[in-house]
Amino acid sequence: LTGSDDLLKLWRVDNGTAQVVLASTLNWQTQIGKTTAGAIEVTRKANGTFTLKASTSGSFASLTDYGSISDNTYSDFSFFGISYGYTSSADMLLWIDDISFNFYSLNKNDLTSEVIAPLSQISAGTILSTSNSTSAAVDVMKFQISDKATLDNLPTKVKSLVFKQAFSSNPANWINTIGGIRLRDESGEIPILNQAVSSEKITLSVDSTLLSIPNGQTKEYTLSLYLKSNNLIDGSTLKFYIDSVKHGFSAGLSGSDFENTFPAKVYSSEFKVDVTANALKITNSPSNISKSVPFTIAVGGVDNGGNLDKEFSNPITLSLIDGTGLLTSLSGLTNSPTNGISTWNDLLYNERGTLRIAATSIGFFQVETPTIQV
Repeated sequence: LTGSDDLLKLWRVDNGTAQVVLASTLNWQTQIGKTTAGAIEVTRKANGTFTLKASTSGSFASLTDYGSISDNTYSDFSFFGISYGYTSSADMLLWIDDISFNFYSLNKNDLTSEVIAPLSQISAGTILSTSNSTSAAVDVMKFQISDKATLDNLPTKVKSLVFKQAFSSNPANWINTIGGIRLRDESGEIPILNQAVSSEKITLSVDSTLLSIPNGQTKEYTLSLYLKSNNLIDGSTLKFYIDSVKHGFSAGLSGSDFENTFPAKVYSSEFKVDVTANALKITNSPSNISKSVPFTIAVGGVDNGGNLDKEFSNPITLSLIDGTGLLTSLSGLTNSPTNGISTWNDLLYNERGTLRIAATSIGFFQVETPTIQV
C-alpha cells in the first residue's frame, strides 16, 4: 500500500520487478484500516486461473469475490515470504497472521461435464410470505447435468453448485429474503451439507456420492427455496442463473469434472414475493403530542411476520378509546391505504392529559396505540 492507492491487489514478481495481475475494488485504508482485521483468500486452478477474495470483517465464512484472471507465467513455487516496506511512523501498523496453504489434487479424468437448460423451465410465479419453512419450499428452477462420456467411463460426482442472482424487476435482497434451499432429482431429495446465501449468489455443498450422474447420461435437478419469516419486501422479485463461465460447479476426483465453460447460461423464471395481510399494525405513533397541534399516525396491513402487504387496500378508521377530548382530522378519520399504509398527518386532539387511539378495518381485529401524553 503506497501513496493514495490503497486497493487490495494481486501482484506477480518477475526477477525482482513487481506488476499487478489483478486489482480489486476493496480499499484497505477506508474499509479495513488500522484497527480491524481483514481476511484474504487467493486460489489458483491448474489452468492458471487466479481468484481473489477478501472480507472486511476478517471472516473467511463471508468472503467477497473480487474477480479472477488467468496467468500461466509460473506453474509452481518453492518458497513463500512476506515483504513489507514502511516508514518509521508506520512501524507495527500491518500485522499478518493465520496463514495457511491448501492443496487439492488435479482431476485427471474427463473435464467435459456440463450444466445445460432443462427441457422446460418452471413458469414464473409468486412465493407466498407464508412459505417460510422447509416443508413449504417452492420450486424455482430446473437444470440438467450431462456427463459427456469422453474417455474415462466414470460418473460425474458433484460436490458444489452455485446459483447467481439474475437481473429482475425490483430485485429482492437475498440475504434478507431467502430462508433456505432444497435440491432434488427425479428420485427424491438430495441432502445439502452446507448452503451459503450472499447478496449475489447461493453456494451449495453436497455429498458427491448422492449427486452422481452416470457416465454418458444426463439428469435433471430442481432447486427449491423458502423465505425468511420477516423483513420481506412485498412485490420484490427473485431470479436465478447458472453462469457459463466462473460457474462454481465442481465434482469429486474419483469421476469426471466440469468444463471450464458451459455452452450457455441457464436462467430461471422470475418469482415475486407475495405478502397477504391478515392483521393491522400501527407503524407510526407518537409518545407525546401538544394540544391542538397536528400529529401523525400510520397503520398498515401485515402478515404474521409483520411484513407489509403493499397491495392492502381496506379502508382503515381511527377512533378515540381513552381520553376526554375530541380527536379530529381535516381529511377524515377513515383513510384508504397507499402502498399498504394509511397515514394521517393532520390529526388534532384538544385536551391535555393522555389518550389512546384504536384502528379498525372490516375483517381485521382492532389494534391500539400505546398511551400518548398531551
